[in-house]
Amino acid sequence: MRESFHKLFWGFLLILIEIHIIAIDILPDPIGYYMVFSGLSLLKLKSPAILKAKYLALGLVFISIPTVFIQQNSVNGSTSGHIFDLSLWPIYTQVIGIIKLILVFYVFQILLDIAMKKGDQQLYATARYRFISYMAVMLIFNITLPFTMNIVGDLVTAYTVAFLLLSLLVEVMFLLLLRKYGKVLAVE
Repeated sequence: MRESFHKLFWGFLLILIEIHIIAIDILPDPIGYYMVFSGLSLLKLKSPAILKAKYLALGLVFISIPTVFIQQNSVNGSTSGHIFDLSLWPIYTQVIGIIKLILVFYVFQILLDIAMKKGDQQLYATARYRFISYMAVMLIFNITLPFTMNIVGDLVTAYTVAFLLLSLLVEVMFLLLLRKYGKVLAVE
């Protein structure tokens, strides 16, 4: 099980970090999603959430291929320097973000199931708290993001910075939880 959580950790880390050199992402999301898929495939549990998470991760391997060549934060619609029109790019990135949120939801369900089957109440409580925190921040951010075009001036900047920092915080908390599961389950 340790190897599966190791792959999950590195896969989600690759998805989180985006470094572009010229036009190519040197840490491509499809590889991250493949690592998540392979980490989920190594889990030998009887849980319906594993099958759903594997299908989502495998689908995201293919759906996220364009992110290798275009920065995900290029939402201004400018086509200068790009081969094709990016007017649908914000919708595409929003859809990928929602599918990733569903994937993380199922991964959290798997983590909670493992902690419950192991009988570790502290691990279960930690996973449940981080699950609620992650889902609350990401759902609020994804639901309110389309409405930010109606906010003017410094308020939209403050909103964006606040939610980006909160999003980064819950992503790091999620990664640390995956790391913790890898260490706790390595003892067995």
